[in-house]
Amino acid sequence: MAFITLEDLFGTVEVIVFPRDYTRYRSSLEADKKVFIRGRASVSEEEGKLVCEHVVPFEEVPKELWLQFTSIEAFQKSFPKIEGALKKSEGDSPVVIYCRQENAKKRLGEEYRVLLNEHLKKTLSDSIGPENVKAVYKTIEKRTKKD
Repeated sequence: MAFITLEDLFGTVEVIVFPRDYTRYRSSLEADKKVFIRGRASVSEEEGKLVCEHVVPFEEVPKELWLQFTSIEAFQKSFPKIEGALKKSEGDSPVVIYCRQENAKKRLGEEYRVLLNEHLKKTLSDSIGPENVKAVYKTIEKRTKKD
């Protein structure tokens, strides 16, 4: 069992981690490591505490790669230039195409899931412009426990 102090930009809160959860998440509960903790609030007159139920390391937060184009026509013209980079970068992050003129978005298929890193973002930025390449972090609330 552990009692840890979690700190963010707004303050601190004590987190109670029961033995089973401590064993499961021990490697993520290191000093200065960025994590999201989901749990139950335990509030008394003096203070509030969080009872840990699930820990998600910051680097495991799901992300999507969004690529923006002025129009569908611009996407069709540019896609052959970037398709190779997308296929070479195998990973878990989905790719979403947004066409501004039509206000349309399309999720590319499973074969285009990428490893979203700085190298890929730079490669794509060089082809379609840095303002058109964005990593979007997804919510972790509906994430299922994998452990």
